[in-house]
Amino acid sequence: MTPREFDVFRFVILGLLNKQIAAELHTAEKTIKVHRGRVMQKLRVTSVPELVRISQRAGVAPAQSGIRLRSLANGGIGNHVDESVRLSA
Repeated sequence: MTPREFDVFRFVILGLLNKQIAAELHTAEKTIKVHRGRVMQKLRVTSVPELVRISQRAGVAPAQSGIRLRSLANGGIGNHVDESVRLSA
């Protein structure tokens, strides 16, 4: 696995979407899809849950993400509030 594939691997097991990983790594979403596919092929898995189990067995820690941390601070992924969008009263 290349260093970049390993970076993507760590973001995938964190639970980020391809678009979010692309933003974190300052690259195109298509590039992330390619890296993610290669990681899954090299580790011979077909799903993210399998990837997470392998990472846990291998002791691989998820990446640190500003996106994930901001989301958790706002009450979770589904409750993320975009701070750039404000409605005036």
